[in-house]
Amino acid sequence: MRKRKPTAEELRVYNLIPVGRKNAIKRSDLKDLAGLSDRKVREYIENLAYSHLVVCNMGDGKGYFKPADSNEVEAYVKFLNAYKCTLQRRLYRLCAAAKDYAI
Repeated sequence: MRKRKPTAEELRVYNLIPVGRKNAIKRSDLKDLAGLSDRKVREYIENLAYSHLVVCNMGDGKGYFKPADSNEVEAYVKFLNAYKCTLQRRLYRLCAAAKDYAI
């Protein structure tokens, strides 16, 4: 996928996100700081990935952060790979169960 240029609003949200996992910001706090809806914050964070601006969320409830070093990037990649595998297993079971509904 081609790198895209982030919008000014996306960059504004990106600049509100702290560096380092220990400084993570919850999405509710980020939304309040940015003055945006939760949906817009999620959309902008998703879009930032297409701009090659890394925003991590380890799924531990602590929130979003920009990686401070390569170790945090590596940990995030491992987290995403594990999550991907979980989703693939769930999808496989769902497809198998869906056969019971076939007419």
